[in-house]
Parts: sequence; structure tokens; C-alpha cells
Amino acid sequence: MDFFDENIGLRDQIEDLFCSKMYEQAMSTCWHLPTYKIQVLVLKELLTLQQKHIIPNYVTIEDMTDLMVEMGRVSLREQLWQFDLEMLDDEDEKSSLSLAWRVNVSNKMNAIMLEIQMTPDPSVTSSESQRCKIRTLCRRHVSALSQKAVEAHCAKLTSLTDVVLAVVPKVLRDFWVRPPLQTLAMASQELSQMSVAVTKAVLDQISNGNLKNFFFINFSRAIRNDLVHDIEESVRLLYAADILTEKIEVIAPELLRKIVNIATERIRPMFPAPIIPEPVPIPVEEDNEEWFLESAVILPEDIDTEAEAETKPTPGNSGAKLGIKMLFFQFITSLCIFAGRKVNTD
Repeated sequence: MDFFDENIGLRDQIEDLFCSKMYEQAMSTCWHLPTYKIQVLVLKELLTLQQKHIIPNYVTIEDMTDLMVEMGRVSLREQLWQFDLEMLDDEDEKSSLSLAWRVNVSNKMNAIMLEIQMTPDPSVTSSESQRCKIRTLCRRHVSALSQKAVEAHCAKLTSLTDVVLAVVPKVLRDFWVRPPLQTLAMASQELSQMSVAVTKAVLDQISNGNLKNFFFINFSRAIRNDLVHDIEESVRLLYAADILTEKIEVIAPELLRKIVNIATERIRPMFPAPIIPEPVPIPVEEDNEEWFLESAVILPEDIDTEAEAETKPTPGNSGAKLGIKMLFFQFITSLCIFAGRKVNTD
């Protein structure tokens, strides 16, 4: 894991993730060899059904692997891992493990597609009863597969996380993964840690930890393919062919850093600037009754002081004016007493 030092600055955080028991559980669940073997046979059977024109020609091998991902979600093994994941209290750890799971599932589907080039006819590698179950399972999903294939080619609202997951692991596989030399080699498994680290680095650089503030965008496979091609060509323009080959062979940290930066530069402009809501001040409501009492109460000493000031002989004083003011003070005093009783009664 030396490439973490120079390229993405996530060494401590990512090493803690890779050393955790949950990550080991994710790897053993995702890359479970008997399940992997069955998925290879399922994909082989789907392709056979397409050759027999039972599955339409417009259905791609990627449509088939997407169906297999959905089928895998109902398996007991995956559901148990998802249950353990939801039981975690640390949201950051949960998010990182979920990202790692999806990266590995993507890599596994790629490995299965490569296996098709190497795997002989299913009759050689499976029993008759197993082949019957696989045929039944595949035929059951033919109509759903055809419908999903049509939907897959249309643009749909996609989150930042989903865009990064669709693009970055594919870029890395195009540079590093080669067809396996033997069957059931699970070639893409070797990219697990690098794929997770680089994908997380791109996502963190774009989001700065504020994923919830990003809008969804319209995204399709065609847009993804163009984006992947653009990133790969931008990387290739940085190096001569022989130097690039050398850097790929040694997994050069510099090359990974370039991929992170270019992917960030290409994906970030696709999303509008996130709107960070400002805190709205909450107005403090005054207690009207207390305010009225505090403003209306006149202490006895205040009355005496003001009365003395009013009764002092001044050039403009008259008996009628003094009487009116005394009546006013009596009225205010009575009103305060009444208000106080009203509050106590309530």
C-alpha cells in the first residue's frame, strides 16, 4: 500500500478501513468463490439464451451483470453483511464500507465478464441438476431483463456518489485489469484496495464531506462512457507510451494522483455548486402578559414622587389640572391591581 503515501493523502484513514473486520467480511462475502462460480454460469446461460433469440439482441452483457447484482441482493449471505453494516454506529465508517462494497461488486462483475472468455461450456463445470436450476432461474428473469435493458440506456437522475462509482473503478480497470490466464482467477479482485482508495479520494475531493448538499443530475451509460474515455485519454497525453506502460506496471503513485485529479476536474463541473443552507434565526416571542405588567406597574414610591412634583406650585398649575392627574394615577393603579388578579386567576 505504498501508493497511498504520495497520491491521495488518505493513508491513516484508509488503512484503518482495510484492517477492519467489516472490510474483511465484505471481501469474503463479495468474492465468495462458490457464489462467484454460479454467477459465471448464470451469465454464460444468459448469453446462450440470447444466441437462441430468447433474449433480445439489444440486451448487453452489462445489462445481464446488472441483473445479477440485483439478484445477489436477495441472497442470505449479502443480507447478513448488510445487516451487520446497518448495526454500526459510526456513520463515516458505514459510508466508507458501503463505498468499498459497491466498488468490489463492480470489480467482481467485470471479472465475471472476463471469465466468460476463459470458461468452457457449463456442462463441463456443473452438474445436471445445477444446470437445470440455472436455466430455470435465467428464464424466469428474461422479461425483466429485457425491460431493464431498455431503461438502462435512458438518462436518469443520479447522485454524485453513483457517478463517481460508475466512472472511477472503470477507468482503473481499463488501465490495469487483463484477461485471466486461468479460470476462476477473479482477476479484478487484485484492484480492490487501490480501487476503493482512489474512488474515495475523488469523491472526497469533490464533495468535501457534504454529499447531501449536491443535486442529482441526468446521467446515462453513454455519458459515462464518454467521461471514462475523456479521463483515460487525458492521462495518456501526459506520458509517452513506454513511460505510461512502466508506471502502470509498478502502480506508480504519481499516475494514481494524476487520475484522481483529472477525474475530479471532469466530474466536478457536472454538478451545480452545492447550496449550503444558512441557519435561520428563531425569533424569541416575548411573554405579553409579563411585558404588560412590568411596563404598567407603578410602585407606590413612584406615585408619591410624581404626585409631589405635580402638587408643587408652578406658574401654570391649577386645581382642575391637579385633580385630573390624580384621577389618572388612581385609574392606572386600579388597572394594575385588576391585571394582577386576572393573571393569578388564570
